[in-house]
Amino acid sequence: MGYSLGELLVSLKSTERIKIPPLSAKAKHSIKFGLAMVISYFLALNFSWMSPTWAAIAVAMIALPTAGQSLAKGMLRAKGTILAFAAGLFFLAMFPQDRWLLMIAVTPYLAFVTYKMTGKDGQYAWFVAGFVALMILTAGPGEPGHAFLFAAYRVLETLIGILIWTLISVFIWPVSNRNALHELSERLIESERMALDHYRAQLLGCETEQDAVVSFQSCETLIAQLKQTVDAAGAESYDVRMAKAEWQRLQLLSKSFVSMGRRFDGGIADLHQVDVAKALPNIDVYLAEISSHLQQVGDFLRGDSVNLSDNVKPLVVEQSYIDGLNHFQRAAIAVAIKELSHCASIVSSIIDCVTNIKAYERGGEQQNRQGSENPVDNKIVPLGFALTPLDPDRIRYSFFAVVSLWVGFLIWIYIDPPGHVSWPYFLPNLALAAMQVPHMRFRMAKVFGTAYLCLMPIYIFVMPELSQFWQLAILLFVISALISYILPPLIAIAFYLGMFNMLGITNTQHYDVAAMMNTLVFNVIALVIVYGLSHIAGSPRPHKKCLKMLNRYFHSSGVVLASLAEPNTKRSFFARQRLAYHQQEMRSLPAKLAMWSAQVDGKQLPDDGRLKLPSLISTLEMMSLRIDDLYRLRQTVFAAPLAGAVNEEIAEWRRALARTFGHLAKGKALDSVDKISLLLQARLQRLDRCCETAINQCNRANDEELKHLYVVLGCYRNLSQVTLAYIGLSQQFDWQMLHEEHF
Repeated sequence: MGYSLGELLVSLKSTERIKIPPLSAKAKHSIKFGLAMVISYFLALNFSWMSPTWAAIAVAMIALPTAGQSLAKGMLRAKGTILAFAAGLFFLAMFPQDRWLLMIAVTPYLAFVTYKMTGKDGQYAWFVAGFVALMILTAGPGEPGHAFLFAAYRVLETLIGILIWTLISVFIWPVSNRNALHELSERLIESERMALDHYRAQLLGCETEQDAVVSFQSCETLIAQLKQTVDAAGAESYDVRMAKAEWQRLQLLSKSFVSMGRRFDGGIADLHQVDVAKALPNIDVYLAEISSHLQQVGDFLRGDSVNLSDNVKPLVVEQSYIDGLNHFQRAAIAVAIKELSHCASIVSSIIDCVTNIKAYERGGEQQNRQGSENPVDNKIVPLGFALTPLDPDRIRYSFFAVVSLWVGFLIWIYIDPPGHVSWPYFLPNLALAAMQVPHMRFRMAKVFGTAYLCLMPIYIFVMPELSQFWQLAILLFVISALISYILPPLIAIAFYLGMFNMLGITNTQHYDVAAMMNTLVFNVIALVIVYGLSHIAGSPRPHKKCLKMLNRYFHSSGVVLASLAEPNTKRSFFARQRLAYHQQEMRSLPAKLAMWSAQVDGKQLPDDGRLKLPSLISTLEMMSLRIDDLYRLRQTVFAAPLAGAVNEEIAEWRRALARTFGHLAKGKALDSVDKISLLLQARLQRLDRCCETAINQCNRANDEELKHLYVVLGCYRNLSQVTLAYIGLSQQFDWQMLHEEHF
């Protein structure tokens, strides 16, 4: 059936206008990225730069969703490139004709860069400083003057690539980090308030919807995100940069709040044995006021007109009721009072911090309120003079990178397979890339291979048909935008690298399938070799890594616990250094375990075991906090008669815990939880009688001495309860399955 022209026009007029849906943020980012890739290649080809790919690589590495994130990462890349420029030319100038001395000199540099790269600050800058320096060095053996041009062009093109993406991200659909920064801080304060309400409900015997572990994990995730967002927002905003110290202080205070919450959560079970409402009559009002202050902070960050106040009525202690409790119940109350007071101080400092941040945003000066404290937990307990200990995992990573360097060098000198001079820098580059995300090591190799297979037909069938740059520009834009839009960021980077290696775009473009296949063979062999060498840094299998870390954790915790009997003044320098090393291990290993345990698959651990892993690691974190508390408390000495009567019992308790940690470190079987619990109850009853006798016989014991004694007893009891919880959870795991080999 046909329609006349008039009928068609009437139909079009009656039809509503078609609405084109707005572009999503992801689509806008993909279009910007494709445009940046085209511009970077156009400039490089137009000015005949040494390698057009370098500017494009810089764009691919720093192209993040917001302008601030891109600028912050771009600055890190620029710093790393400039450091590599200086280091590479320095080594070539010192040893221009002796390759063996050159490699010997580069070895400590690569080890140092790798160690810094695997730390917490400036990882990306150190990564760039490592691999770019190796590229400059391998450009020098044939012609040292060429190395200078290579290094200069590398710096130039990197800076141009950073500039291209920065201008595009700022002027085309700009996305600021300011809103994200305030949103994250509001969510963080809200998570802290929810955690506090959770404790309040637990103390009063009410039901809660959210588990404490979930609250902690939410806070820790937001703290990590806040740190990155502050760095990104500071790169684009002057007032955020001026207030950066206050933002960092907010992060530290939030970490202190989480630590306080974990300590408090660990002692909840002890508080359930007493009537908290009778011991602390205004506990409900006290926590409600603190929660209300956190609510006001969130409203204040959102821009609401709120008068912030940190006035909290002091806790009322019903001493007559507490005097009727046994000594361990008094200890639980003493620890609770200490943590609740600390909580109020933290919230007061958060209010002061947020007030200063808002003052900077309004163009005013920082307004420190009188009486504001900054109760941030000290990570390093005073030991006397001791050097900062080295991290054994980071040392192994450094050794892995150095061995990769030398293996690549020896392969090039004595075998010279496809790849030739690329071996001395490509192997350590792969090692450095693998250590960027060690728990996902070499999974990206599959993505890299897939990128080669997908782009190979384009290289063979499409690229030879292109004769004008506008044709190449369309191809680059489509490929880049599609990769950016379809794939997750980490996988997209592997595809970009495959694209750069496969297409090989230059002004003197030529096509050689044999060279392409040689490159593919070189990459595959290099990946296999680096995978074998990666075992130097420890087994790449997550379950094996977790088992070793658990053994290290309990060994170090046992050493720190045993050290409580000896004052610092009697320790030699080497003893203090050894203790500092084990303290660092005790504090850092739970976070490493959390990272690696998330990668354990169902072949090594059933689903119910994987679900229990976070709870298991949470007990380790609480152990570390309590041992740290005991280490701080050991400095205070109560009255000699009281100390003499009780210390021997406490020392025996400490030795029993240290023996338990020693058995856990060696993987020895322990008694059932019920049997250990009975032994613990017998010890507590004996110590309670000992305390009662000592206090009755000692007339010199004052309130401060008793308070200190109760806090010490509470910490030991809580540490014992947490250890029992760990043993109970661990006995539900099939450890034999984890120790078995799986292929």
